Amino acid sequence: MRHLARLVLLLSCSSLALACGDDGTAAGASNVDDATASVDLGPTDDVAVVEDTGPSVVASDDTTLVEGAIDAAPDVPEDVATDLEPEADTVDSPDVFVEADGDVGCAPQCDGKACGPDGCGSVCGYCDASSPVCLQGICQPYCPTCAQHGTVYAPEGTIPIQGAIVWATFEPPAPFPDQVFCDTCIDLPKNTPVGISNAEGKFLVPIPTEGQWHLVVQKGTFRRVTVIDVKAGGTELPKSVTTLPGKTDLAKGEEVPKMAVVADSFDLIENTLAKLGMGKLDTSGYLEPGTEGFDLIDSNDAAEFFSEWTNLAQYHVIFMPCDSDWFFPALDSVEVRDNVRKFVEAGGRLYVTDWSYDILKAAFPDPIQWFGDTGSNGSAQLSLSFDGKAQVQDEGLGAWLDKQNLKTFDLLANYTIIESVSEYEAPDVDGTLTKMTPKVWMNIVTPNEGSRPATVSFQYGCGRGLFSTYHSEDGDGFLPQEKTLAYILFEVAVCAETKYGL
Repeated sequence: MRHLARLVLLLSCSSLALACGDDGTAAGASNVDDATASVDLGPTDDVAVVEDTGPSVVASDDTTLVEGAIDAAPDVPEDVATDLEPEADTVDSPDVFVEADGDVGCAPQCDGKACGPDGCGSVCGYCDASSPVCLQGICQPYCPTCAQHGTVYAPEGTIPIQGAIVWATFEPPAPFPDQVFCDTCIDLPKNTPVGISNAEGKFLVPIPTEGQWHLVVQKGTFRRVTVIDVKAGGTELPKSVTTLPGKTDLAKGEEVPKMAVVADSFDLIENTLAKLGMGKLDTSGYLEPGTEGFDLIDSNDAAEFFSEWTNLAQYHVIFMPCDSDWFFPALDSVEVRDNVRKFVEAGGRLYVTDWSYDILKAAFPDPIQWFGDTGSNGSAQLSLSFDGKAQVQDEGLGAWLDKQNLKTFDLLANYTIIESVSEYEAPDVDGTLTKMTPKVWMNIVTPNEGSRPATVSFQYGCGRGLFSTYHSEDGDGFLPQEKTLAYILFEVAVCAETKYGL
């Protein structure tokens, strides 16, 4: 397993004074988990640094950037992918002109710039030892104690989020598309100050200078952008800055995925989403109508909903919790099955639980097999539910649950049993047919069939399907399986990093 490279702020020095700044065209690291977290000093042949201007700063699992602040994030598993929007290119395109002798000339772009590239292969100026950092063409003092740290939380404000990407930029990222889209992983610009939250949700971003920055906190398509005033001394950021939003409000820099829940009388996932901060609960622990940050689709209208592709295409995530009333006749429709498959392939996330397994079986027959399935609709449904001991199969989930003091617990109200998962062939993010393997997040000890998968996800095209054998359940407080599902839902929402699955 590849581990997260150390996040390094390299303000090391050269014996030569060189022009500083990135030309805006240098490629970044292959992914943020391979990138250095540093200021935009540009490539080595284009940086103004003066000997002994500041120490090299390393944020890793055995280093702290600001003494007494926090432990920096440990190595993060490879499957904690990142999905980031690049900053706008701050380098203007040069003016090109034809000289009298017919040669093509270039007009340097140095208006208002004291340093950095001029767009014609040269530089606009040099930074000296007093202000060695070139940012957006301005020489600025290096601030060794401007690193910002904090804790990323789920929208409800108490559950820490692991693997969130936190970075600083001068320009806010563009909003996500407002319909289903292929969320491929995008590199941050070279030397962007960036941190990744650990199993406790803690992160550190080594910002190099004082002043105003946009701080971006993102997990999947949950994102908060806040303008912060960075000052020397190291700051623990408030929860209002580091908590993921529960609703989209672009004017406030808050985005959440567009979600739809097919609502029925079983497995009230809308209550769990409200507990997570995407709605409000009434005194009985049920979603208070009108407060939700997602759409509710009445199961009586579900067949019609899934018959029209444009209905699905307006969402990023669709929840199809336990049900059995509407989809048996609907799944006989080739159009419905094709729409479900098309939604996932286009980048949608499809969440399905227990009795609704027929939907996955019809649209994606190969990744998961169920006990009792004879090929007829509903044949794998259990008439009586069972509880069973949870067995964590994913390293990142295990580390996160350990920090929540959830070492042993039961998964309640299981209404199906997964017999096995299988390698399958499906289009990757580029549409090329590829052999893939489902990811098993959690097993359950069943009454008679031993240990079997309980939560499974699989990739298809740019999107993912997720199935669990158990209900999320309602009521006050968080059941362990609700916290587990919260973690997995955030993980499944990250970008489509690899064509080989999750």
